[in-house]
Amino acid sequence: MTVVDIISEFVREMEEIGFWRDFWHDLRESLQRGLLQQADPARFAYEEARHPAVLRLALARGVVEWPDYHRLLRDCYGHCQGLGLGKKDIHLLLREGELLEQALALSPGAEAAHYARAVRLFRQAGGRDRAYHLIFRLARLLDSRPVGPREEPLLLEVLRAALREEYPDGELFVAVARHVLDRALPIARRGKLTLTALSRRLKPRTLFPGLPRGVRELLGLEEILQVGRQMRVCLSSPRAAEGLWAKILSDQGRLLLLEPRRGHGAHLALLGRGEGGGWLLLELRGPGNSEPSTWARGLLQRCVPELELEEGCGSAACF
Repeated sequence: MTVVDIISEFVREMEEIGFWRDFWHDLRESLQRGLLQQADPARFAYEEARHPAVLRLALARGVVEWPDYHRLLRDCYGHCQGLGLGKKDIHLLLREGELLEQALALSPGAEAAHYARAVRLFRQAGGRDRAYHLIFRLARLLDSRPVGPREEPLLLEVLRAALREEYPDGELFVAVARHVLDRALPIARRGKLTLTALSRRLKPRTLFPGLPRGVRELLGLEEILQVGRQMRVCLSSPRAAEGLWAKILSDQGRLLLLEPRRGHGAHLALLGRGEGGGWLLLELRGPGNSEPSTWARGLLQRCVPELELEEGCGSAACF
């Protein structure tokens, strides 16, 4: 292989991983920053501290002159105002690129109104940069479940509990918020709990009353973790158990334990909601993710006669 062949191969490999695209993008942005900074160093320092999200957007759009930047800044501010955002909330968006991108993708309407309210609640709760993903989750929650003024304090308490964690889980936040709102639980008196600690204190309602002996719903997070360890499945992991726990809290999932009878081992059945609101059997497994026994499948069908079998059920992915 000649030197030319080696160089050609190197260039092709760099093109495949997008090296040159990223290289020219970074170079162009660096030159644009230099031009704006050289034209007005004081203004550049002010905008970088005050509106970094708009400055990054301007550089991405090829802006190299201050009049064009000011026009973009006014457009962003006006767009956010049109969505119903207040002044303090707009300044939060103009600082944070992820939030500004979300806002610019919205048009005035119900979705934008929910987003504006979510930003306001997030700011009031003392939200921080590592939890911005909660705003999107909060907006989706407000869109799917009406939250009146009397319920807002409850929602704020759940949000504050989530913000006490370094990396709050968005799915768990929505599940806990729904559970608290639907049952009007007074959590403010329970102390400064984190979201995870708060979720452990909640008790979902039973959805399958009158189960026969040897079959029971697992309705507590600690209970799920303990059974997961005993059954040697992935629910022994807090992360996996909390993911399922979020679905249980929002009544979108259930875990049934089919306890051993003479000569039979315990089985776990994972149920989820179908499109029509009915129950689907997502997973049925024995100890250590072993294949389910015939008796377990028959017992489960007698317990939940309307249960449907999800396509692909039987893989060990859920456990």
